[in-house]
Amino acid sequence: MSYDLFLSSPRLSDSAFSSYFKGRKNYQSPGAYLNNDTGVYFSFEMEKPKASWRSLLGGSTGRVSFNMNYFRPHVFGLEAEPEVTAFVNAFACAIEDPQMSGMGNGPYSQEGFRRGWNAGNLFGYQAIAKQSNLDDSLVVDDDWIESVWSWNFKKDVVQRSLAEGHFLPRVSWTRQIDGNRPVTFCVWGEGVLTAFPDCASHVLVARHKDRVNAASGLEVKLMALADVAALPGCEWRETGGSRLLYAPVAPPPGPEILSLFDGSFATFETLPKAVAADHVLDASLMAQVPQAK
Repeated sequence: MSYDLFLSSPRLSDSAFSSYFKGRKNYQSPGAYLNNDTGVYFSFEMEKPKASWRSLLGGSTGRVSFNMNYFRPHVFGLEAEPEVTAFVNAFACAIEDPQMSGMGNGPYSQEGFRRGWNAGNLFGYQAIAKQSNLDDSLVVDDDWIESVWSWNFKKDVVQRSLAEGHFLPRVSWTRQIDGNRPVTFCVWGEGVLTAFPDCASHVLVARHKDRVNAASGLEVKLMALADVAALPGCEWRETGGSRLLYAPVAPPPGPEILSLFDGSFATFETLPKAVAADHVLDASLMAQVPQAK
């Protein structure tokens, strides 16, 4: 079950389609979008001409289908919309939007895309959630989902604004060992100056099993971000529109930070598995799923 939008233009051809996506960020191949930082994915596909629509659109008119699966966190729509808008503008596309709350035959608008996606995604939740095994999913407050997505989406830009020093990590999702409550975490490698965003609830402290052999593999322990913030030398600062915990603010790290990387550690296998972004579900949408009687 998916959101489908059809885009047509006399400017579209196989070569124009491929050229447009060449070098465009996060496209693994022409039209195939995957952002490894946010976990968002969707696709544009150049369609083969069919007599049924060739006669309506004209023999030289190219047609592209945009596709994005439903039953996804709402941020998939937030990330997709600028890409769809840019494509429509680049080729001056006419549209065919079959969604019930969609744009019909146009005109295209950013608000219309978001409206159609959100309505269809809600329908996807209602149709899919009640018949799915959600053991590998998390149900999370919408605002928390969006704050994590926003950080992961912009962190490279913020990183470039820092002259040197601190590494800005990706935020990932998992669950607590003793329950199903959501956890967001960043990896903190031994010896790496790191700044953690406040959308992370925890830090995954990581060191090599053999600290003189980088090929020895990693061992880890999970620590609340609030506990890291309490360590001497760590400090919250506003950077690039984000609130970041610098750990530490400046080298060298103090004895309290150094001691974190000593003592007992565990293997990755003993921790709950990370939850993929497409399995982190909006609480507001799940609340609208009819419950089985």
